[in-house]
Amino acid sequence: MKKLLLFSLVILQSFLNAQQNKGDHLNDALEAYEAKLDSIDKKTFDTKYLLNKGFLSQDLLSDYFDFKGSGEDGFTISQLKSFKKIYRGLRQSDLKNSKRLPRPRFKEIKQQYLQLDNTIPLGIVQAKGEYLDSLEIEENLRKLRNGIINDDDYTKYNIFIAAALKKKVFSGNVHFEVLPQLFNIQNPNRVESVSIDFYDGNGYRAIDANSTFDIAYDSPGEKIIAVKFQLKNRAFIAYSMFEVVTIDDEEPDFIISSDGQTVNGKAEINREKLNSSRSSTSISQVYGEVYGGCDQVFDRPVIVIEGFDALNERFQSTLRRNYTDSQIEQIFRANGYDMVYVNLRDGGRDILENAGFMEDFIQTINNLKVGNEDIVLIGESMGGLVGRIAIRNLELRNITHNISHYISFDTPHKGANAPIGFQKMLIDAEENWPRQVFGLGTEQIEEAMEYFRSEAARQLLIINDGTTPHPDFNVLQSELNRLGFPSQGGIQNIALTNGALDASVGEPGLIPNDGNKILDGSGWFGIAGIDFQVWSNQIGTNDVVSDLVFTGLGIGSMKSRHNSNRNYDIIPGGFEDMDVYTDQLPSEISVDVDHNRFCFIPLFSSLASEGPVNTQGQLSRSEVNMDNNNWIPFDEVYGNPTVNTRHIDAVGISLPFYNMMQVELGVTLTTNTCTETPTPQTPPMPNFNTNYYWTCQYGTDRTLTVTNGSEADDTNLYRHTWRVTGPRSLTLTGDMLIMNSNWPPGVYSIKLERSFATGFGTRKSVRTKGFTIFSQNNSQYCGGGSGTNPRPGEGIKLVADIDSFYSEEGNSSVIWPNPTRNTLSLNYQLTKNSTVGIDLHSLNGSKALKLFLGSQKEGRHTHAFDISTLPSGIYILTLNINGIIETKKIIIE
Repeated sequence: MKKLLLFSLVILQSFLNAQQNKGDHLNDALEAYEAKLDSIDKKTFDTKYLLNKGFLSQDLLSDYFDFKGSGEDGFTISQLKSFKKIYRGLRQSDLKNSKRLPRPRFKEIKQQYLQLDNTIPLGIVQAKGEYLDSLEIEENLRKLRNGIINDDDYTKYNIFIAAALKKKVFSGNVHFEVLPQLFNIQNPNRVESVSIDFYDGNGYRAIDANSTFDIAYDSPGEKIIAVKFQLKNRAFIAYSMFEVVTIDDEEPDFIISSDGQTVNGKAEINREKLNSSRSSTSISQVYGEVYGGCDQVFDRPVIVIEGFDALNERFQSTLRRNYTDSQIEQIFRANGYDMVYVNLRDGGRDILENAGFMEDFIQTINNLKVGNEDIVLIGESMGGLVGRIAIRNLELRNITHNISHYISFDTPHKGANAPIGFQKMLIDAEENWPRQVFGLGTEQIEEAMEYFRSEAARQLLIINDGTTPHPDFNVLQSELNRLGFPSQGGIQNIALTNGALDASVGEPGLIPNDGNKILDGSGWFGIAGIDFQVWSNQIGTNDVVSDLVFTGLGIGSMKSRHNSNRNYDIIPGGFEDMDVYTDQLPSEISVDVDHNRFCFIPLFSSLASEGPVNTQGQLSRSEVNMDNNNWIPFDEVYGNPTVNTRHIDAVGISLPFYNMMQVELGVTLTTNTCTETPTPQTPPMPNFNTNYYWTCQYGTDRTLTVTNGSEADDTNLYRHTWRVTGPRSLTLTGDMLIMNSNWPPGVYSIKLERSFATGFGTRKSVRTKGFTIFSQNNSQYCGGGSGTNPRPGEGIKLVADIDSFYSEEGNSSVIWPNPTRNTLSLNYQLTKNSTVGIDLHSLNGSKALKLFLGSQKEGRHTHAFDISTLPSGIYILTLNINGIIETKKIIIE
């Protein structure tokens, strides 16, 4: 369900407009622009790549344009999404009838490699093309019309893209393999070699279309790879990141399918059989990976069912992590329980059909387990509905299921919530967006519709089209009411909820009031621009929830505004973060998030409340209020008393989870049942204040600091170790690292390791970033002279007075000096311990620069930020203290 919001935002990048009667004008304008490009004299292009046809804006190509003009080494950050966009753009730009790049099959590649826990595919492409400005286009057409021979020599740009085509692996032993169909060097006479560095101490090694590499990582965390395209006198490097989720390579003891077959060990699994036709009722529909208890006897199964997964992107590895990170699996197994993680092979199909497959799976478990111990069933989110329906249908067929506890984990018994404004924008995109022109965003539209229109999504969303539920929602609710809850053999129905039991909504970032703006943003795509806003609304009133303005192409502006009288955003419940979606947006779109979290599974839904939900007060009832009115059908409810946590986050409600395990199942949090002890806990991933950084030799030193340190007020919970490798290497401990500009120029890898200072075991979490020190003679980045100077034309100062910020909680802040050239300073006074975020947003369409994010104690704090490398433009500085955001406009000349 989370993807629904992601896709609704992603679609904004592709010329979202709003009104059907104006959409034709936009299509006409884009078609006219395309026709003009098609009319250009193709014979005048030496490369036969007209980049204008695949890239309406130069933004995606800026790194390559800069590389052309600098004469120095260059680099880019190339992730999966940018790789796909540039690859498709190159194919669209190819003027030859037989495209030189094969048609991409990214969806098939994604499905294939998602199932391989330790394998990452690599894509590597080089091509050369020409990009014309508007004057060159008109001059080309004029000469063609007048029969004049065109001997113009257009500037040629090298395009280099290389990326890890998978974001996460679940093993410390990672297998990299180049995809032959995505290895294409089109100018081998200019590209002397291609090599790759995994930052494992072995440097660059040659790479070709059939290369494979096996790299052993000693810690989980974010990793970096670099692909270097070596030209005659200089090189271009494409950096790419991915995450090693866990280094544990534990294989499941065996795999169980719904038809009773078992396979010993994951390595022997027949993937082709498991991925057979979705319409089949064979093994492909449900299978579970078993991690046995310490008694090595399959006798006490704990079945965990995955939730909504319309594109089948989640497998047992991601499901299992929730229970290993929270130590729940380790405790269960140490007490002799056997964990069975269940994957629904089509996680977006009809919930009632998946429940039918689960009936067969439960009977299979009963046939395979040894002894007379009962089964515990945990259903995550939608999986809770699948499990509930399956158990009840077995009961109605008089089949003994042997389940002692049905545990509903933040399950949307009464529906899930997706902010109405996002849904409205998605509908606009489908109905009015000119996606047929240039083939823009076709995949995003298709995937968004697959989520939005999947059978399970229609059954789950309380509001499906922005105003009302889908009829399938009502059908499912009627069926759930008919079935009721499990009752055979004294089964206990338990609710685990991520919503605050007292119905408070006070966490930082949650939407506090009716009518609050959730976010706004803008983007410019070379020939067109867009501005958009999303609001929450007050239930019962017809408030504005989305507002979009599309401009450009000489067609004026087109507007779309939607209202709604429904609202499920401002209530207690398991929440989702907006950052999951906004961070995925392209650099062309700048987004200001006013409130970073929204209610996803309302408390009344996770508790299956039978009470009315027609007013804001009724939506916000506490667990005690619902229980006193006998509206809760569960035997027991467990959750945090006053804190809302992220949806199905077991770590966030680990204490209530442990309490439930002790009280309901009689487990011990120590290991007195077996000799095996729970595996050591892994500390959370460390963050530091940069995504990618650089400086000039003999210029400005860069200070990197840990931004999510210990939360305990007086305890240094974590130990941090910095390991720098490159032209110079060092290791030091502490919460700060200074990258010295006097070091030799080159690319460095910065690895930040986090371990517990005392106790909790010796496991580490690691985050790795890249850092470049450019030569002082680098004309592109260092002005060709002293490293202390910014690039020519980019002197910086602040214009206009910057007022002090004063929040409603009494916090205050001041920016200074004014004017300034190289440093932006900010101090603030906090009235209590707070979460602080400081961002700088450019209104020219570039991505927001995150200056700081972390926990700060009560009192006065001061930051100084180096802004000497920022381009000219209008900026918005945002100071976010506990979800309360203050902003100020800044002009950088």
